[in-house]
Amino acid sequence: MKKLSVLVFLLVSVMYLSGVLDDKIIVIDPGHGGTERGAIATHIDEATINLKVGLMLREMLEEEGAIVVMTRTRDTTVSLKRRAEIANIVQGDLFVSIHHNYMETSPEADFSIVYYSTLSGDYARNLADYLIDSFEKYVGTKGNPGPGDVYLMRTVKIPAVLGEPCLMSNAEREKWLMNEENLRKEALAYRDAIIKLFSQKIPKLTIDTAEEISNGFAVASDIPLTEISGFLNSTPLERVIDENGLSVKFIVPENIAPGRYELVVYAVSKEGIRSKMYRKSIIYSPRASEIWVRVLPTVAPAVVGSYFRVEYAVYAGKHRLESIPKIISSNDFISVRNGYIFVPYMGKDKVTLTLSSGSITKELTVTFSGKQNVEVIQVYSEDGKLLDLIQSSGKVIIEKPGYEPLEYIPQLKDPVNFATVTLKRTKYGVLNDQYVGIAYSEEFEQVAKDFAQKVEMLGGKPIVYRASTMGEEFKAARDFNKHNCIVVAVFTFNTSSRISMLSRAPVVITSEKEIDKVLDILIQRISN
Repeated sequence: MKKLSVLVFLLVSVMYLSGVLDDKIIVIDPGHGGTERGAIATHIDEATINLKVGLMLREMLEEEGAIVVMTRTRDTTVSLKRRAEIANIVQGDLFVSIHHNYMETSPEADFSIVYYSTLSGDYARNLADYLIDSFEKYVGTKGNPGPGDVYLMRTVKIPAVLGEPCLMSNAEREKWLMNEENLRKEALAYRDAIIKLFSQKIPKLTIDTAEEISNGFAVASDIPLTEISGFLNSTPLERVIDENGLSVKFIVPENIAPGRYELVVYAVSKEGIRSKMYRKSIIYSPRASEIWVRVLPTVAPAVVGSYFRVEYAVYAGKHRLESIPKIISSNDFISVRNGYIFVPYMGKDKVTLTLSSGSITKELTVTFSGKQNVEVIQVYSEDGKLLDLIQSSGKVIIEKPGYEPLEYIPQLKDPVNFATVTLKRTKYGVLNDQYVGIAYSEEFEQVAKDFAQKVEMLGGKPIVYRASTMGEEFKAARDFNKHNCIVVAVFTFNTSSRISMLSRAPVVITSEKEIDKVLDILIQRISN
């Protein structure tokens, strides 16, 4: 009776699992081969064992209805790049790379490892768990799954695992691997784990995206979800999941600039089963939210030959778009050249323009007045940074902190003139708004404040912290790293300050007598 019960259980199990792998495309990758032998034990090498297990697994999976693609079927050299290409070309349901581990320094060790992609959120993670259990059952080794930052795991675009069921460096395990029946057990371990994976209800995602998206898109699932994540390249998207877990709205955050991205979406069911990772190359083209304009000069004379030059740009949040707005004007003689709108004086003192982009509009009125010629002086730094726009009809002294003053006389040849001048930096402007971290213990407070003032004179931005306790030191170091300080000066008797160890910036441990030396170091670093 007991034997009959077992037989019935086996028959039911076979019927239940039958068809689970039908038409599933599985890529089997026997590691190494050819000139790449992998681990070499006393009597066997890894390349040979990997291939034997891979071929056995292919036969088992095909019997279950799977379509199996091998990266190699003979003892040949196949590059890692080619292995990844095969997986990505066939766009399979699973990639399984078969390996065996080796630890020369620990010959008694024997355990299993299963790797999945560090960046993966797909059902490869579920399979990794199942494989660890299956290796313990069939091979007798215990282990853990984990993310693997190896080439194949980074490059293969379908759910992928890399299995290492045991260590060939263990003498007893080497003998075990020399038995064909034991290799069949390894293949069975892979087979059972794969069948277990695909016998689960895997979330199927339907994603409403075209080749181009604006501010968001929708995702639907055939089963309730507890978690879903979406990325444009590596930047996470905001999401709103409905209460039944079947529908998700993704919203692109404002910090993402327009452009082409790889969209990645994956989800987790209430049962903890992960979906296949959805990937697609898309163009993110957000809707316009603002039309920005700048009119130069601010006042133009009402004489023939006078004009206003209008700069314009379309923005989505803080990102400038490439789109060009439609222009409607009460002046039929306006023109667009080199990205500017030119509004000439044609006898009308007031000219109205309307700029539109999608549903966004910007109305603008310019007024011509007076007869005096005018010049717009565009003031730049030596590194090309626009410092100011000055409108003048006579001599002007241009002064900017950290720059040598410049006397300039406009050349008023035409009613409206544009000119460009470049200011040279003085020694007291070399830091160019870069952050400098300053930390001090209580006895050096005044020294630190004096140093901060000199940093400001150099054109830098000091971030000052009292750091007399461990907590204050940690807080200071975090803020210095957050602002990418070009240097950190620590004023303390404790030359082993934690800030020195935690800060990513070049750290100068100094005293009151060394302030000028530190300033020279700052100037030297900027100059280089």
